Amino acid sequence: FVHIGIFTLGTGILFNNFLNERVMAWIVLVLCILASIFISISGIGHYKNYRYEQLAKDETKKALEKQKEKELEEKIPLKDPKPTSDDVIIPEEEQKDEVRV
Repeated sequence: FVHIGIFTLGTGILFNNFLNERVMAWIVLVLCILASIFISISGIGHYKNYRYEQLAKDETKKALEKQKEKELEEKIPLKDPKPTSDDVIIPEEEQKDEVRV
């Protein structure tokens, strides 16, 4: 929309004897102030969106890490399992019959 105003203002300046240094300085000053206001407002809005996006990414990352930790806890228990007590079987000596010849 700014270009429409500039073209209109430019044609008005060219066809009238309105062009002098003082008027041009005021026009440039007003355009600079308007441009700086627009850039500031736009920058604040984009920075706000950037911060919200970063917060969302951080929350998603934390949620995924917690989910992975829970999966690891389910697969690998954190406690040592109780030792199993197996009865040790000691083989007895075989008794052989003596063979007499």
